[in-house]
Amino acid sequence: MSVPNYHELHNLGGYQLLHRDTASQSLVCESHVPPSSSLLETLGDDAVAIVIVQGTYVYPQQYVTLGEGAAGGGSSCSASYLTTPLAEYPVPVLHLSGTLDGQTRPTRIAKTFAELQTMTETEPDAPIRRPVVLLEAVDHAHFFTGELPVSVAENDILSELDGDEARRQLAQQSVAFMEVARAGPAADQAADILRESFNSTGQFLAPLFDLQQLEADGDSSEWARFAQTFLLNIAWRLGGP
Repeated sequence: MSVPNYHELHNLGGYQLLHRDTASQSLVCESHVPPSSSLLETLGDDAVAIVIVQGTYVYPQQYVTLGEGAAGGGSSCSASYLTTPLAEYPVPVLHLSGTLDGQTRPTRIAKTFAELQTMTETEPDAPIRRPVVLLEAVDHAHFFTGELPVSVAENDILSELDGDEARRQLAQQSVAFMEVARAGPAADQAADILRESFNSTGQFLAPLFDLQQLEADGDSSEWARFAQTFLLNIAWRLGGP
């Protein structure tokens, strides 16, 4: 499965319509397509409409009909997330972020991933139709090129991962999602990529889920009790004669 340049996929900060040109078999991106666009009528049967959203607190409901208008429609939340339950979103959707994202933090993406895990109990294909992916060492800045917004520069977690490599990985996940959505010739290979990402994201988030379960059960960590006792003992000694 070929991976196009990341910049062919994202014009960050906007909404895009992507489709595969039937003559050249290359991906074509139409930037800032309005929801009422009639462009879908000219794309042919091999169209792939994917709305890419950059930013947080996203629910692009107005673009759902755009995604439904072409074969393989859907939405992609890049370093962002839906503010509606994942199971209620009416079209396939990709959540794509990084383990070092200082804006759209993994602890927030964990909530959506937990929803995905629940969905797999009744929908085995959920990890490839509604994938939630955290890429290792990818930060929020990797979703940008050029000068970073002040908020990103101040709040992001600096990664040592090369920017081009990060964007190659981001593009691979995006293309895999589109290939599954359109049931293309490489859909099986693309599904394997998304399922592998589902497993690796689950492994990354497992310690967080374990701690959350401890809290829900009313238990606590023995290490936390030890630390509290140790600190209290030091405080008593410092305050003593």
